[in-house]
Amino acid sequence: MKHRLPLSLSLFGAALLITGIALKLNHLMGAIVLSNAGFCLLIAGLIWLMVAVLRNR
Repeated sequence: MKHRLPLSLSLFGAALLITGIALKLNHLMGAIVLSNAGFCLLIAGLIWLMVAVLRNR
């Protein structure tokens, strides 16, 4: 891949943004456990994709 660093930074920024949104939504939603599980899986997937991009798979 030609643009590994910008892509990995974008993925890391998206993971941080989703974490912030998840923390804010926990105060508004009733299904806290279910939403936290979904957000955790999404953030883990983004970080895993970022690591894969940096390793150039």
